[in-house]
Amino acid sequence: MVRHSKKLPTKEIILIYCEGRSEEAYFKMLNRKYHGANVKTEKIDITSLGRTGMTLLKSAVAKRSNLPRNKKFDRCYVILDRDAMNDSDVHQCYQYAKANNITIILSSTNFEVWVLLHFEYFSRDYSAKELVQRLSGEKYFNQSYSRFKGQRYDKYLFDMVGSAISNGSKLYQEHNDCVHSKPFTDVFRYIPEIYDVEQF
Repeated sequence: MVRHSKKLPTKEIILIYCEGRSEEAYFKMLNRKYHGANVKTEKIDITSLGRTGMTLLKSAVAKRSNLPRNKKFDRCYVILDRDAMNDSDVHQCYQYAKANNITIILSSTNFEVWVLLHFEYFSRDYSAKELVQRLSGEKYFNQSYSRFKGQRYDKYLFDMVGSAISNGSKLYQEHNDCVHSKPFTDVFRYIPEIYDVEQF
């Protein structure tokens, strides 16, 4: 008797490119939390090339193009910090991403807006320095956050992703213009899509 193997649905391969240590460490934490996902997160060092959104996007496209033929991917995301980008820079990044089939995940001022939303809801615009100072506080990481960045987030954020999703959604209702809103983050929109989860 011939035994027929069941054809199981293949998991999508998802690429995530980022510039910062915090983004890479955070999404690696999510890979551990939602271990069924096939998500490849890679930090791209662009310090020698000039720290701009377009530099990161172009580097991501180049890396993606150089993948071996057997390393097929289904979706590609690039995590951007607004930082010092002006409105024109942001528009240019979105146009380039669309032309190259990339989804941008943006935070303004930077990714630490998303990290802070794990602990509390806020709608005021913090500078990068203020975000680091706040996250260094006793109620948060209780240590120098600038030194901590890039280490495992599991101890601090693993069980707080649901709170961040809720707070991020609430913030987005007030600040949903990726060009003009500060603070801004749309990370909450993409975690369910990337990891195919509804429970956080």
